[in-house]
Amino acid sequence: MAIQKAYLMTETKKKIEFMFNPQDLEFSKTPSWKSNATPGSTAPPLQFDSGGSGEFSITALFDSTANGKPVTKITDELYKLTVTDKSIKGTKEDRNMTRPPWVQFHWGKMRSFKAVVTKLDLKFTYFTADGTPLRASASMSFRQYPAEKHLAPQPPPSGTPNPGQ
Repeated sequence: MAIQKAYLMTETKKKIEFMFNPQDLEFSKTPSWKSNATPGSTAPPLQFDSGGSGEFSITALFDSTANGKPVTKITDELYKLTVTDKSIKGTKEDRNMTRPPWVQFHWGKMRSFKAVVTKLDLKFTYFTADGTPLRASASMSFRQYPAEKHLAPQPPPSGTPNPGQ
């Protein structure tokens, strides 16, 4: 498979583009079930407890060798997804209610649920003679935020005007 462009769209409407060539792409969601011990039972009855957040991870490639500009202009934008942003709607600094922005992953016709970055690992792999980084990879883990009605890493429905009917 050829390397394709993908992007993260942030809550603040910033689009962060990157090259994406996954071997696979896995989304997970783990609901919580509870059971009461039933003497003599090999499989106690289960009762739904609560939903779990969806999660996924990706590795993104960034290369600015064509224009010679530091790749840190892009990786700095990724770092901003891990720190609080006072411009986000609902922020109340006086109540210590701040958070990083959520993002949504887009690749071709696929999009993820809205999610926050739970881990970011940056690896710089190519530099100019003066030490300017021109190539980097970013391994990122995401957790669903806020809850949505549907887990959405699937293509949109076919051209059906009213798919629910």
